[in-house]
Amino acid sequence: MTLDVSSINVIKMINDSSPTTMDANLRIDTGSMGGETEESRSSLCLHWVIGGEGTGHHALRHAFDRYLKRPDVLDKGPHYPLWVRMWDAHLPRLPRKAIQGAFRSLVAQYCASGVRAIFEDTSFPYGGVGNVWSRFASPKSRRGPLRRPDIAEMLRLLEGLPMKILVLHRSPILTVNSTLSRGFSSDLQFEAELAETTHQYIAEQVGSLPESSYRTLAFERLVEDPLTCLKALAQWWEIDETHAAEGAEKIRKPTSLNEVSEDRLRFLEQYFSEEKRLRWDSVYQNNSLVS
Repeated sequence: MTLDVSSINVIKMINDSSPTTMDANLRIDTGSMGGETEESRSSLCLHWVIGGEGTGHHALRHAFDRYLKRPDVLDKGPHYPLWVRMWDAHLPRLPRKAIQGAFRSLVAQYCASGVRAIFEDTSFPYGGVGNVWSRFASPKSRRGPLRRPDIAEMLRLLEGLPMKILVLHRSPILTVNSTLSRGFSSDLQFEAELAETTHQYIAEQVGSLPESSYRTLAFERLVEDPLTCLKALAQWWEIDETHAAEGAEKIRKPTSLNEVSEDRLRFLEQYFSEEKRLRWDSVYQNNSLVS
């Protein structure tokens, strides 16, 4: 979509600014943005897929590829640089008020342009690999510092904009194995600890959300019965169910426990004890997308 000059300047200023210069350089009047009404805001919704690494973000994105290309759906739209400044640990934090003002300006234009959905899929934690920041990570890891997006902060940022969050979850043994297999790290202990704290973080945040704002889905259930799961998601997101039928054919079963090495499997089974998994499983099992 085409942005007006004022919004382009706001985004450029945010991307070029540091926290120390932002307050001095940027003053956004959030009460005079115009073009946005309560009625228009109610027709726009954030479809947000969240979950730990290896829980199926890419599979779901691939399944709904045609839907994400619709002109009334924004995937990594003009607002995305603002969110990256909130989430990417490699970038300095900026004042939430400035980001909020810029985002509201964009929302006004989205509504006026007929955009009905903003799509975002976020892997927790959020961050890159293979860069100069790696020296702050585990010696065996190529990761830089990672940041876990704050869901409560996003609720404040959106200021009442409808949000439908899909929480993906999967056996932590398989998610850790997936991370190691993709070469993000060779440190088994580090990745197990990272997965544990990520599960706890997501469970704590999701547990405080209104139940109407989220649904949970086990990746194992998605690959076992993709048509049922994607149809349920299409109904909840209020999108054409033909996208679900097309997407179900693209879902493939990934690595199973049988493909995890014996030593790695033994360590992870001991690490992720039943008692430890209960800390987050109670949240994941609540408010499921499919019965």
